[in-house]
Amino acid sequence: MLVTPTNIQAQLYKWKDKNGVTRYSNIPPTDGETQPEVIGGEIKHSDEYYQQAEQKQSQEKEQQLIEKEAEKQEKEQEEKIEDDIEKKENRFNSVNEGMSKAEVLKLCGHPDLRETSNVYENGYFTEDWTYFLDNDKMLVIRFGTWAGKSKVKKIFSK
Repeated sequence: MLVTPTNIQAQLYKWKDKNGVTRYSNIPPTDGETQPEVIGGEIKHSDEYYQQAEQKQSQEKEQQLIEKEAEKQEKEQEEKIEDDIEKKENRFNSVNEGMSKAEVLKLCGHPDLRETSNVYENGYFTEDWTYFLDNDKMLVIRFGTWAGKSKVKKIFSK
C-alpha cells in the first residue's frame, strides 16, 4: 500500500540557462552562477489524486501481466508448431521407395493434396500426394500404379 502525504512542502524555481531557455524545477540549478527565482511554495494534492495514481499503477501492472502471459502463450504455440513440423519431417524421412499407399497413410496420414494423373511414366500411371510441412517446405510422394498395385516411386522435397 502506498502511503503519501496530502500536502508537500516544496520550492519551485524558475531561471534561464546559458542558452537563454527558461527552466522550471523543484531543484535549483547547480552551476553556481545562475540565481533562480523562487516562484512556488506548498503543493497540494487531494486523496483522490493519490487514489487515481494508485489505480493507474495497478492497471499498468495488470496490463504488463496480460502482455507477459500473451507472449508466453505465443512462444509456446511457436514451439508446438516447430515440434509438430519436426515430427512430420521425421515421419516423412521414413518413407521409402516401394512402400504401399497403406504404409504411407499409416506413417504420414492423409495428404494435404492428392493429384491423380493419366501420365504414363516408365510403365506406371502416377499419383502425387503432397504434404505441406510449413510455408516453405513440402514433400511430394509419387506413386506408380501397375497391375492395380501402387508403390512409392519417387520422393520430392521442396
